[in-house]
Amino acid sequence: NEVVGTGDWEDEASLGEVWKSRNAYSYGRSEGGGGTKSGTSRPEVLNKLLATTERIVQEIDSVEYGLTDIQEYYSNTGALKKAAENRKPIDKSTGKAQKVAVSVIEAFGGPRTDDDCVPVRDVEEVLRIEYRSKLLNPKWRDAMLEQGSGGAYEVSQRMTAMIG
Repeated sequence: NEVVGTGDWEDEASLGEVWKSRNAYSYGRSEGGGGTKSGTSRPEVLNKLLATTERIVQEIDSVEYGLTDIQEYYSNTGALKKAAENRKPIDKSTGKAQKVAVSVIEAFGGPRTDDDCVPVRDVEEVLRIEYRSKLLNPKWRDAMLEQGSGGAYEVSQRMTAMIG
């Protein structure tokens, strides 16, 4: 997150590499040596896992917060997606790396149909719903602005998350 905030990155691929470098550690009884809890860097294991990733699933487990409400949801998931795409082979027809899909499960509501399945949505659909129901909704915006500085801050945070 701080890499984005400081502008200390070159391109999207570098954001994925920052995520990978910070998440290549494994923890367990025999990790860290000498009884420390520092973990052991295992980038080769993470690289293999990322190379086989076809879809990332982000669970939203709160009725109060959506995908765009908590920075951890979109920043971590986006960087994980990019790290996996960095390890994909180049598609000869497009000249670009294969894409990794992102799905969102809103687990707080439980199944919405008779087949007992919690709905899984593509991230694009979830973002459209959230932006239409909040940021682009004049009733929501006006209600936030009526709250004074706290509401204005909320609108500002969402705009920053949406367009940077």
